[in-house]
Amino acid sequence: MTAEGEQEGKQIKRLDLAVSMPDVASEIFREIRPNSQLTELDAYAYVPSAMHDFARGLQALQTDGYVLAQYYFKASMQIDKSHTWSVLYQAISQYQLGQWQVAESVFRKLVNNNKEAAILESAHFWLALIHYRQGELEQAQTELESSQRFYVANQQDLVQSLRTQLQHRIDKLQSAHLMAKDKTVLKALDEDASSLKGPLLDVPLFSHDRLMVLLADKPQTSLEYAEFETLSRELTLKGHKPVLFRLLLKQSLKPSLTWIVRDNLVARAIDIISELEQPYDLAIAWLIRGRLAMAMQNSKAAMYLSHANDIAREFEAKLLIREIEIYALLNEAQLEASALKKGVLLERLKALQEGLSQDQLSLLKRLSK
Repeated sequence: MTAEGEQEGKQIKRLDLAVSMPDVASEIFREIRPNSQLTELDAYAYVPSAMHDFARGLQALQTDGYVLAQYYFKASMQIDKSHTWSVLYQAISQYQLGQWQVAESVFRKLVNNNKEAAILESAHFWLALIHYRQGELEQAQTELESSQRFYVANQQDLVQSLRTQLQHRIDKLQSAHLMAKDKTVLKALDEDASSLKGPLLDVPLFSHDRLMVLLADKPQTSLEYAEFETLSRELTLKGHKPVLFRLLLKQSLKPSLTWIVRDNLVARAIDIISELEQPYDLAIAWLIRGRLAMAMQNSKAAMYLSHANDIAREFEAKLLIREIEIYALLNEAQLEASALKKGVLLERLKALQEGLSQDQLSLLKRLSK
């Protein structure tokens, strides 16, 4: 029987797919030649390969399967300790799973002990992202510039794209800080709170044209929402959970949808990202759900924000922690019945004005009236 399942003169060839399953192949062989002295076939010979496990790790990364990916990269490193790409991707997997300190030490070793430009470009980028999410903007900028110096055209366009996004975020935060120091920001901003803009949306951007149409910042028609639901089902069936998570999260920020629908979308996103064991994105999802609950004056807002805060503190994501704490104060002020206590909370928030996002400033202005 050949790999295609066809009989060829009642023979089993060495190159047949069945050889990879020796027990099954031996049973078939005995049925074909019951009088043969050979009763067992040779077992399939597997030679461990660093590249074999590395390739499987990359395949797992394509679907954000970081839990599985880290085991493959670890296996690759055990076979070949000099396989630097396995070391890099193992650290990326650890970072995505919330093991920031461990990952940072590996990235630091790579930039200190490696000479390959592509490795150095990636390692410096991930160090920049860690510093950014910890609120250390100057260090993030330094690492980002180091990453750019090692950029090799047409080799790592994905890293270049991510670097551009991160640079945009850093510039935006630094600009907001300067505006706040000039005391001009409160006059300039009067955004609709339902738009939820600012550093809150710290998730990768989409490049797929169809997704970009769905995620555009414009009122959404019933037809477009129906298309979103169809795409959502397709992604669920195909197992594209990471893409579906981000799609649900972005969709939940559409001001044209009702608060209940938006809350349900975030709840679905939380279920998905919990399965993928990516704590940073999970904390963001809980934060967004808390913000939506605030808009609905739902008593669960404090609980949702507390979930986000607990997760973010596990890996010292200072920038995100600050976001959560500010929303927690705003929520407390919104619910406070005592004018005196509310005034104290508002003064605390005004003291933090330099770091407030557009959405937070808008809420603060409404509560201050």
